Amino acid sequence: MKFQIPSKKTGYYPEVISLLKNMECSNSGHSELGLNHPADVFYFSFLEVIDSAKRLLERLSSDALKRKESHAYTPDNLEDYRVDIFNLIFFSANFIEACQSILKSVLHKDEKFTKASREFKDLTSSYRAHVSKIINEIKHKHRRVRPFSSSWDANLVVGYYIEGVLPGGTLGADESPLIS
Repeated sequence: MKFQIPSKKTGYYPEVISLLKNMECSNSGHSELGLNHPADVFYFSFLEVIDSAKRLLERLSSDALKRKESHAYTPDNLEDYRVDIFNLIFFSANFIEACQSILKSVLHKDEKFTKASREFKDLTSSYRAHVSKIINEIKHKHRRVRPFSSSWDANLVVGYYIEGVLPGGTLGADESPLIS
Protein backbone atom coordinates (compact mmCIF):
# COMPACT_ATOMS: atom_id res chain seq x y z
CA MET A 1 0.00 0.00 0.00
CA LYS A 2 1.44 3.34 -1.04
CA PHE A 3 0.87 6.31 1.23
CA GLN A 4 -0.14 9.47 -0.56
CA ILE A 5 0.35 12.86 1.02
CA PRO A 6 -2.95 14.73 1.20
CA SER A 7 -3.25 17.56 -1.29
CA LYS A 8 -5.86 19.68 -3.01
CA LYS A 9 -5.77 17.22 -5.91
CA THR A 10 -6.45 14.14 -3.77
CA GLY A 11 -8.88 16.07 -1.59
CA TYR A 12 -8.05 14.08 1.55
CA TYR A 13 -8.54 15.67 4.91
CA PRO A 14 -8.87 13.84 8.22
CA GLU A 15 -12.43 13.09 9.33
CA VAL A 16 -12.02 15.34 12.32
CA ILE A 17 -12.14 18.37 10.00
CA SER A 18 -15.81 17.78 9.16
CA LEU A 19 -16.65 17.16 12.82
CA LEU A 20 -14.96 20.39 13.88
CA LYS A 21 -16.42 22.40 10.98
CA ASN A 22 -19.94 21.38 11.98
CA MET A 23 -19.40 22.32 15.63
CA GLU A 24 -21.55 25.23 16.74
CA CYS A 25 -19.51 28.15 18.03
CA SER A 26 -21.60 28.14 21.19
CA ASN A 27 -20.42 24.57 21.95
CA SER A 28 -16.79 25.53 21.83
CA GLY A 29 -14.87 27.56 24.38
CA HIS A 30 -12.51 28.99 21.80
CA SER A 31 -13.69 32.59 22.20
CA GLU A 32 -13.32 32.47 25.98
CA LEU A 33 -9.80 31.08 25.56
CA GLY A 34 -8.83 33.65 22.92
CA LEU A 35 -8.45 30.96 20.24
CA ASN A 36 -9.73 30.59 16.70
CA HIS A 37 -12.53 28.12 16.03
CA PRO A 38 -11.22 24.55 16.53
CA ALA A 39 -11.79 23.70 12.85
CA ASP A 40 -9.58 26.61 11.79
CA VAL A 41 -6.89 25.72 14.31
CA PHE A 42 -6.79 22.11 13.12
CA TYR A 43 -7.07 22.87 9.41
CA PHE A 44 -4.34 25.49 9.21
CA SER A 45 -1.88 23.75 11.54
CA PHE A 46 -2.46 20.45 9.70
CA LEU A 47 -1.89 22.08 6.31
CA GLU A 48 1.34 23.69 7.52
CA VAL A 49 2.75 20.25 8.35
CA ILE A 50 1.54 18.74 5.07
CA ASP A 51 2.80 21.67 2.99
CA SER A 52 6.24 21.69 4.63
CA ALA A 53 6.58 17.90 4.26
CA LYS A 54 5.47 18.13 0.64
CA ARG A 55 8.01 20.87 -0.14
CA LEU A 56 10.81 18.87 1.48
CA LEU A 57 9.85 15.64 -0.30
CA GLU A 58 9.48 17.36 -3.68
CA ARG A 59 12.94 18.92 -3.30
CA LEU A 60 14.44 15.58 -2.28
CA SER A 61 12.68 13.71 -5.10
CA SER A 62 13.90 16.24 -7.64
CA ASP A 63 17.49 16.02 -6.40
CA ALA A 64 17.35 12.21 -6.24
CA LEU A 65 16.15 12.10 -9.85
CA LYS A 66 18.97 14.43 -10.93
CA ARG A 67 21.44 12.17 -9.12
CA LYS A 68 20.01 9.12 -10.88
CA GLU A 69 20.42 10.86 -14.25
CA SER A 70 23.96 12.03 -13.48
CA HIS A 71 26.10 10.37 -10.84
CA ALA A 72 28.15 13.56 -10.66
CA TYR A 73 25.18 15.58 -9.39
CA THR A 74 25.20 16.82 -5.80
CA PRO A 75 22.62 19.24 -4.38
CA ASP A 76 23.79 22.83 -4.26
CA ASN A 77 20.73 24.04 -2.38
CA LEU A 78 21.43 22.77 1.14
CA GLU A 79 20.30 26.12 2.56
CA ASP A 80 16.86 25.46 1.08
CA TYR A 81 16.88 22.05 2.77
CA ARG A 82 17.76 23.77 6.06
CA VAL A 83 14.67 25.96 5.86
CA ASP A 84 12.42 23.08 4.82
CA ILE A 85 13.69 20.77 7.58
CA PHE A 86 13.30 23.48 10.21
CA ASN A 87 9.77 24.25 8.99
CA LEU A 88 8.78 20.60 9.16
CA ILE A 89 10.10 20.27 12.72
CA PHE A 90 8.50 23.55 13.83
CA PHE A 91 5.11 22.96 12.20
CA SER A 92 5.00 19.39 13.54
CA ALA A 93 5.47 20.70 17.07
CA ASN A 94 2.91 23.43 16.42
CA PHE A 95 0.37 20.84 15.21
CA ILE A 96 0.67 18.87 18.45
CA GLU A 97 0.12 22.07 20.45
CA ALA A 98 -2.84 22.93 18.21
CA CYS A 99 -4.43 19.56 18.97
CA GLN A 100 -4.03 20.26 22.68
CA SER A 101 -5.71 23.65 22.22
CA ILE A 102 -8.56 22.01 20.31
CA LEU A 103 -9.13 19.55 23.14
CA LYS A 104 -9.16 22.44 25.58
CA SER A 105 -11.71 24.44 23.59
CA VAL A 106 -13.94 21.49 22.66
CA LEU A 107 -14.04 20.05 26.18
CA HIS A 108 -13.77 23.38 28.01
CA LYS A 109 -16.75 22.77 30.29
CA ASP A 110 -16.58 18.99 30.38
CA GLU A 111 -15.26 16.97 33.28
CA LYS A 112 -13.68 14.63 30.70
CA PHE A 113 -11.18 17.32 29.65
CA THR A 114 -8.56 16.34 32.22
CA LYS A 115 -8.77 12.66 31.26
CA ALA A 116 -8.76 13.37 27.51
CA SER A 117 -5.87 15.80 27.87
CA ARG A 118 -3.87 13.30 29.91
CA GLU A 119 -4.55 10.50 27.39
CA PHE A 120 -3.51 12.73 24.49
CA LYS A 121 -0.33 13.77 26.29
CA ASP A 122 0.46 10.14 27.13
CA LEU A 123 -0.08 9.00 23.53
CA THR A 124 2.10 11.78 22.11
CA SER A 125 4.66 12.08 24.92
CA SER A 126 7.69 10.54 23.19
CA TYR A 127 7.07 12.51 20.00
CA ARG A 128 6.41 15.78 21.86
CA ALA A 129 9.51 15.30 24.01
CA HIS A 130 11.72 14.68 21.00
CA VAL A 131 10.42 17.52 18.83
CA SER A 132 10.17 19.95 21.74
CA LYS A 133 13.75 19.22 22.72
CA ILE A 134 14.96 20.04 19.20
CA ILE A 135 12.84 23.21 18.97
CA ASN A 136 13.94 24.39 22.43
CA GLU A 137 17.62 23.82 21.61
CA ILE A 138 17.22 25.89 18.45
CA LYS A 139 15.15 28.59 20.13
CA HIS A 140 16.85 29.00 23.50
CA LYS A 141 20.44 28.07 22.69
CA HIS A 142 20.44 29.63 19.20
CA ARG A 143 21.28 26.35 17.48
CA ARG A 144 20.90 25.79 13.76
CA VAL A 145 19.65 22.97 11.60
CA ARG A 146 22.57 21.87 9.43
CA PRO A 147 21.69 19.69 6.44
CA PHE A 148 24.22 17.48 4.74
CA SER A 149 24.16 15.14 1.78
CA SER A 150 25.95 11.98 0.88
CA SER A 151 25.88 10.19 -2.42
CA TRP A 152 27.23 7.13 -4.16
CA ASP A 153 26.42 5.68 -7.55
CA ALA A 154 22.82 6.77 -8.28
CA ASN A 155 21.94 7.21 -4.60
CA LEU A 156 21.46 10.42 -2.66
CA VAL A 157 20.83 10.79 1.06
CA VAL A 158 20.05 14.11 2.72
CA GLY A 159 20.15 14.34 6.50
CA TYR A 160 20.55 16.96 9.17
CA TYR A 161 21.96 17.60 12.59
CA ILE A 162 21.53 20.35 15.13
CA GLU A 163 24.68 22.43 15.27
CA GLY A 164 25.97 23.21 18.72
CA VAL A 165 29.11 24.09 20.61
CA LEU A 166 31.19 21.01 21.34
CA PRO A 167 33.80 20.58 24.07
CA GLY A 168 36.76 22.76 23.23
CA GLY A 169 34.53 25.48 21.77
CA THR A 170 34.22 24.07 18.26
CA LEU A 171 30.97 23.87 16.28
CA GLY A 172 29.61 20.49 15.34
CA ALA A 173 26.74 18.05 15.71
CA ASP A 174 25.21 18.60 19.13
CA GLU A 175 23.84 15.23 20.14
CA SER A 176 21.91 16.45 23.19
CA PRO A 177 18.66 17.39 21.39
CA LEU A 178 18.67 14.13 19.44
CA ILE A 179 19.06 11.79 22.39
CA SER A 180 15.76 10.59 23.82
